[in-house]
Amino acid sequence: MRRLPYVMGAILVMLGIAPTALHTQQPTGTIRGRITDNANQQGLSGVTVAAGGRSVLTQADGRFVMTGVPVGAQTVRARTIGYAQATIDVTVTEGQ
Repeated sequence: MRRLPYVMGAILVMLGIAPTALHTQQPTGTIRGRITDNANQQGLSGVTVAAGGRSVLTQADGRFVMTGVPVGAQTVRARTIGYAQATIDVTVTEGQ
């Protein structure tokens, strides 16, 4: 029974450290762009744009801003009804 306080103490210390280790923030950046129709170069509204576990919808003029994207190589995917999915590889830089 004397070990119980030590075990409880060790568990409490581990629980206090675990959230810190799990919530360490990795560097992120921003992806900005515009989705257009190839035929007429008009911006497309409501297109889902996804990268790095994040996704956004384009505005009325086809523009989008996606923040909090992990730095490094990312594949940006754009899709909407009536169009084939489009992808492009980009490199996200911290803070940019």
